[in-house]
Amino acid sequence: MDILPLFAGFLVLALAHVLRPAGRAGQTPSGQKHGQLRAVLGAVFGFALMAGLIAVLSDRHGFARQGPFETYTKSAIERANADPTRPVVVFLGASFTRNALDPDQIQHGLRAKGHDVIVVNLSMEGASYIERGQKLDQWFAGLDGLPDRRVFVFSETSGKFDTAPGFVFRVGKFSDRAIAQFDLEASLWTLNGLAGGNCLGLKECVLVAALLPVHAALNLSQFGLLATGERFAALRATPAFDPQQTPRKTVPDAQAIAEGLLATAESSPQTGPQWALSYRRAERLKLARWPNVRVGYYFPPVVPAEARAHISGLCSGELQAQVCIPADDGALLSALNGPVWLDAEHLLAPGAAIYGEWLIERLDGPMQAFLAGPDVLAGGQP
Repeated sequence: MDILPLFAGFLVLALAHVLRPAGRAGQTPSGQKHGQLRAVLGAVFGFALMAGLIAVLSDRHGFARQGPFETYTKSAIERANADPTRPVVVFLGASFTRNALDPDQIQHGLRAKGHDVIVVNLSMEGASYIERGQKLDQWFAGLDGLPDRRVFVFSETSGKFDTAPGFVFRVGKFSDRAIAQFDLEASLWTLNGLAGGNCLGLKECVLVAALLPVHAALNLSQFGLLATGERFAALRATPAFDPQQTPRKTVPDAQAIAEGLLATAESSPQTGPQWALSYRRAERLKLARWPNVRVGYYFPPVVPAEARAHISGLCSGELQAQVCIPADDGALLSALNGPVWLDAEHLLAPGAAIYGEWLIERLDGPMQAFLAGPDVLAGGQP
């Protein structure tokens, strides 16, 4: 029997008794104010206690605000744990990855090259670095074989998310997804990015600054959790990879696609915004607590040359000591010059297959080092 609710109930009753307002008969004005203050303090302490109790019990029983990303995370855990003796390669990203990376194809191709690994796609459309990091933590918490198991985390990196720590507000204000994201750590990282002006213009900066404390308060107070929460164990696992066959109405015409893929944008070694650089470094340091975990970076192909140039600059600058795979190869872009685009930033299934074959070749060398042993694995970290 869980005695925590019983103990909390007695504590609430004790607080109510201690902080109860005194009787009004013969009470002086100062005494009335004192009684009112005690009543307010009682309400505040009671609310805080119950919020804390809900948080502790929910965490203990795996009860939380759940959504699509959680179902993808559960699927990724199950896929990785199908054989705990095998190393895992996990691709962590947003919709770029969700549409572009077929884990079955990459896994088959790497095994054909002698790399006996399990490949996982852990992605969600509109997921900021912060939200992805939370789901990666959840994935590691469910992963069998640690601390000895080898894991290579490839993190999708782009200018779109480098400059938007509060990206979730573009896709789901006041949703369970947004409220669940803003715990204390996520709120501080978002504030860090916001302080550096990382948002799409003044209007979005003001919007994020206004929405962040509200969502953080809703998260801290556990508001709505009991009404909408679910147990993680009860979720139906759903693979993240989302192959698409039909272009969106917003897809560029053939000429615009060709011009975009042939275009080049100036790319020189660079670092991302200070908050993003710090966040990537903190993630690598956090994952370094496991001796056989390594981190790399990548970005699937897109039509706009500026987006490709951003990751190329990071790979030759901030991330030059890491495994970093930009999709800026002329042969790859030429192969994608056709009806393989969902829109200007996402691939259809045929395009994903082309990218997958190209990516397998680029992963061959890093996989050899990854599987060679701890001494080789340590290179490039953190």
